[in-house]
Amino acid sequence: MPIETRPLSHAVGAEILGVDIAAEPDDATIAAIRQALVENCVILFRDQDLTHEQQIAFSRRFGELPHYPALARELHPDHPEVWVLTNERQPDGSPSPTLGTGRVWHSDQSFMAEPAMGSLLYCKAAPRAGGTTMFANMYKAYETLPEPLKKMVEGRRAEHNLNTTAAYRARHPNRTAEDEAKTPPVMHPIVRTHPETGRKALYVSEGITSRIEGLSAEESAVLLGLLNRHATHPTLTYRHHWRVDDLIFWDNRCVLHYAPQDLDHDAPGNRRLMYRTTIAGDAPY
Repeated sequence: MPIETRPLSHAVGAEILGVDIAAEPDDATIAAIRQALVENCVILFRDQDLTHEQQIAFSRRFGELPHYPALARELHPDHPEVWVLTNERQPDGSPSPTLGTGRVWHSDQSFMAEPAMGSLLYCKAAPRAGGTTMFANMYKAYETLPEPLKKMVEGRRAEHNLNTTAAYRARHPNRTAEDEAKTPPVMHPIVRTHPETGRKALYVSEGITSRIEGLSAEESAVLLGLLNRHATHPTLTYRHHWRVDDLIFWDNRCVLHYAPQDLDHDAPGNRRLMYRTTIAGDAPY
């Protein structure tokens, strides 16, 4: 069945209207939602009152929900398909282990040989101010690259390496060699082809991409810096201000996202509680 949408921004994203996820949409509605995701890269559902079971069931309509090793310590104890992101302090008073999650632009699980296809983030507590999430359209990032840069990156591969990511290491200072062995570096094309649309998208990020194959460290740093600054230019992005019961579904194959440090976590009324499910993908090409 057709669904009604309205744009979230000029750059990327659409809100889907009139769909109640808890009511278990039929197959035709699921197909229309998937098409909306493919066309808009980011889709928003407002006012969704969901249990964990309902979020999991809805997510599974779009693919498998694998258990990624990098998320193991922050999964819901009763629902291992759900990653919990919060600024709530732990029972012993220490900060949440996910307090600084997403502080750099990235695509979920790009450090895996088969990165995540999609991610669904559901808001159950929204701060009074701040706590936003930004998204960047990587189709447009590629399409608006100057021609000399396009020629420079076409056919090249880049390394995605969680073990060298400063933000992740800061959140997990006690990672062992055994932990790092679970997430070895992988090579992916700098320009990937979306398997459903056939469109080309830039596939690098400041958070995970560590170097470009065949270039020196200095050359890699310069080129990656140019690509990252271009991809996250404000004209290519959308900034989402969360409301309770928002669910956002984004396509990691053509979108980067980022959680800026725009929140005073200890201010009254600034509690943040989010639940994420992550859909399996395939190897970029």
